Amino acid sequence: NFNCSNLPRDNYTLKIYNIVGKVIWKGDYALSGNRVIYLELDDFKKGTYLYSLSDGKGNIIGTKRLVVLKP
Repeated sequence: NFNCSNLPRDNYTLKIYNIVGKVIWKGDYALSGNRVIYLELDDFKKGTYLYSLSDGKGNIIGTKRLVVLKP
């Protein structure tokens, strides 16, 4: 789950990058206010990724680290 809060109404893009910076997943969303983006990560290999959320103008709202753990 990706929790988004206090977003002005806009179209947003969520991107997930592998550790070398290549985009491996991308999704576009129309969001406003407080929303949750649900994403199934079953197809991702275990490891460390980065994700970023950008607005409709391409401005990056934030970038964080994502760690996928599997047994």
